[in-house]
Amino acid sequence: MFEKLWSIVSFDITPAQARVVGRVAWRMAIAAHIAIACGWATSFGISGFASASEVDVLRKSMSTIASELLDQRILDTRLKQCTATSPEAKRLYTEKMQELLSRYQETMRRDYRLPSCDEVRI
Repeated sequence: MFEKLWSIVSFDITPAQARVVGRVAWRMAIAAHIAIACGWATSFGISGFASASEVDVLRKSMSTIASELLDQRILDTRLKQCTATSPEAKRLYTEKMQELLSRYQETMRRDYRLPSCDEVRI
């Protein structure tokens, strides 16, 4: 059963011929990978690795996204801090705020203008 199936799939080639076909297929796969990795396949629409300019654009957009997310977390924490009723909650939110502000200064290399509680309240 399996022999008949193998003969249909392998087009009745001998084991020696199958080894040669396997070796050639393996070498072609390696050559294709090298061509893609080195950027030699761009004429076929395959770009390979990112170029330095693409990495810079990606880094800038990720920095912008990180800045916006950190800004939103700071504002959310400030709102919770301003609306907290217990002293323990205010203390916890103040600690979290200090942590976020120091992370903002490390990331953005500038100080964050923290809004007052009157500016944050809805």
